[in-house]
Amino acid sequence: MGTLRIRFRSVLAVILLLAASPAFAQSVVQSGFYQYTFTANPDSDNPPRVPNHALDVVYIVAFNASQVPSFSLSTINSTSLWTSHALTTRLKYQNIDVLLNDAFSPSAPTITIPNGGGVVEFFQPMSEFFCIDFNPGAAFVVNNNLPGDPFVFGQLDVYDNQQSFQDFYNLWANGDTSRLSLYAVPEPGTIMLTLCPIGMAVMRRRRTTTTTTTTRVTPADRRDT
Repeated sequence: MGTLRIRFRSVLAVILLLAASPAFAQSVVQSGFYQYTFTANPDSDNPPRVPNHALDVVYIVAFNASQVPSFSLSTINSTSLWTSHALTTRLKYQNIDVLLNDAFSPSAPTITIPNGGGVVEFFQPMSEFFCIDFNPGAAFVVNNNLPGDPFVFGQLDVYDNQQSFQDFYNLWANGDTSRLSLYAVPEPGTIMLTLCPIGMAVMRRRRTTTTTTTTRVTPADRRDT
């Protein structure tokens, strides 16, 4: 019971120290890394059909603002932005987790799925922004064993009513950075660098607690004296 109590206190100490850490808070604000998460479906923009939510695909989009020349449609359509991994998009569906960047041809100036494998659209209307349409037999589909539903049979369209998607759209289609700070995340690796000194402090706390518990005098000891 005493060991569990010590471990609980250690976990609580980590949480409190992390929340109060100026270094951690500053790393989130100043890192220049941002992440958006939203969901798409083959029938999200296909009335009167009702989306089957079992076919929802999660997009996790992350980018390093220091490597983005401008927030514009021309930039997000640029192959170099994706092949350099300055911006990445993971597609998650059930137990599938693939990197969309791998679908693009590095030799084309704008994002292109080679050999007629499909298209990814970033157009001005929100209904035509971040639409993914893979064709049957596309190398990216075959190599990752992607099921026809939801990746091939129909076009993946993002649900337009998601605030995160609206903010992402306005960032790239209109250059609106007013809500960008809401999506700031720590630079990869910063969390571990911040947690190391916190972890050392917790270990010192645990050693102190353990020592105090070990040297406690029991009633039997008192009787012996």
